[in-house]
Amino acid sequence: WPRLILLCGDESYLVHWACGFLKEQVVNPAVEALDYIRLSEDEVTASAIMSACETLPFMSAKKLVQVDADPLFGSGKEGDSADSGKALAEYAAKLPESTLLVLVCSKPNKTRSLYKAAAKYGLVFDFTPLDEATLKGWLSKRLAQYGKTCDQTMLLNFVKANGYAKYDAVLVPNADDKNARL
Repeated sequence: WPRLILLCGDESYLVHWACGFLKEQVVNPAVEALDYIRLSEDEVTASAIMSACETLPFMSAKKLVQVDADPLFGSGKEGDSADSGKALAEYAAKLPESTLLVLVCSKPNKTRSLYKAAAKYGLVFDFTPLDEATLKGWLSKRLAQYGKTCDQTMLLNFVKANGYAKYDAVLVPNADDKNARL
């Protein structure tokens, strides 16, 4: 694993899943209290994050420091969070090998130095809603695994009926289509 990972995007359930996945992979459950630190938005300062990153893991592969980092990536130019973001961007190159710093943000400002540092020294995963073509392809592939097919219009209706926010309109299938049922 890299030393720095930024998880961001509108698909908050995927961001949450990715945080849990990383925790399962890196932290020994027996010593989770020692090797996993989560800092919420009100605790986000450069000094607090750096202090957490400098401690060694006890019995895990790495120390996992998860930060709810929305204040560090906001669009504002001034304040303590902007200074903390700059300090962390400089610190990103010096993160200890024994640490995995996971920054969680809903909508990062990609012009900020911290975002650029995350892209340079680590990984950025942006969980955005899928576009129509990708979503239809993914669903068709999953159905094909079970020997099933479905009209593309019905696939989008299924997506809409199950709450995928990007698709609001209900599409009307062709009545003559033999594959109109899932």
